[in-house]
Amino acid sequence: MSRSYNLATLSCFVAQGLAVVLGFAVLTVWPPRRGEYLLVPVGRDATASLLPIAVAEHALLIGAGPLPNSYVVRGDRSLLASVMMSHGIILLAASGVACGSSDGAA
Repeated sequence: MSRSYNLATLSCFVAQGLAVVLGFAVLTVWPPRRGEYLLVPVGRDATASLLPIAVAEHALLIGAGPLPNSYVVRGDRSLLASVMMSHGIILLAASGVACGSSDGAA
């Protein structure tokens, strides 16, 4: 009986640890309401449509992103999110570290 109890306890600790790590990972890349975003094309024809769509939705181009064909823009999540997802473009929070800045500023 004590062995199954220990296994159940260990399973709970592992599950809680994974939930905490996953929670921090999601919060790290969750885009803020307004700010800088990393736009990553993943859909077919997404690369060609990424910049025209971003500009049409009033996003300001900051520069190239760290991933192939990705860009960092400044804008409003409410304008960008649904349009980008419908065209196969993922919208992520653009932190300075994730986007290649060594001082933490994007």
